[in-house]
Amino acid sequence: MQTPIVRMLVAFLLAAAGLASGASGARVSQLPDPVQIGVPALQVYGEREGLPHPTPHSLALDAEGRIWAGTQDGAAWFNGRAWTTVEFPRECKSRFIRALALTPDGSGWFGTQDDGLWQQRGERWIHHDAALGLPAKRINHLQWVPEGTGYGRWAATSDAGGARYSKGAWKTWGRAEGLRDPWVWRVRPARGGVWVVGLGGLAAVKGDRLDPNPLGTTWQEPCNEILDLRGP
Repeated sequence: MQTPIVRMLVAFLLAAAGLASGASGARVSQLPDPVQIGVPALQVYGEREGLPHPTPHSLALDAEGRIWAGTQDGAAWFNGRAWTTVEFPRECKSRFIRALALTPDGSGWFGTQDDGLWQQRGERWIHHDAALGLPAKRINHLQWVPEGTGYGRWAATSDAGGARYSKGAWKTWGRAEGLRDPWVWRVRPARGGVWVVGLGGLAAVKGDRLDPNPLGTTWQEPCNEILDLRGP
């Protein structure tokens, strides 16, 4: 926040510049407020500007600097001038995109409200469902996590717990693996693994083992998010 002293100093410098350029007689009170001059421009994007729906649930930035948005009626990307809608295959039964992730191999991953996970790689679409080892219809969150020289794709689901896609196969951590509730809101990187955050509280996965009490105590309160300042 600008203090009165800062305002007076900036106004004085503007006045001095005006006098130096021959604008004698200019009064400081007539100069524009320097704070207002510095207010950044704000642009709102909705359906009128090309967004598929005015309610986005997920945003991502790709390697080319384009902004991607997953909304309640589809997804689109923005190149700084216009929005381009993502054309999903006809087989996709849901355009409600709850989660969106862009992985280093150039793939776009779209988690839907009730039709599982769809992956776009170039012109090819892949439906990750129970047949591919992901028995979940609703995807709440997507996250890619470095693993050695590669990375794993993680999905937070509403009925299958946390799931990881690595080396062409899915593995899930649900009730059978010790998760108190299969509804997971977020999967976030942690040191040596990931945090699993959901209705059953906080858990962690390291390697292939799930720890239902990573903080040394049973935390069963529902949890929506976690911020780990230590990093992965």
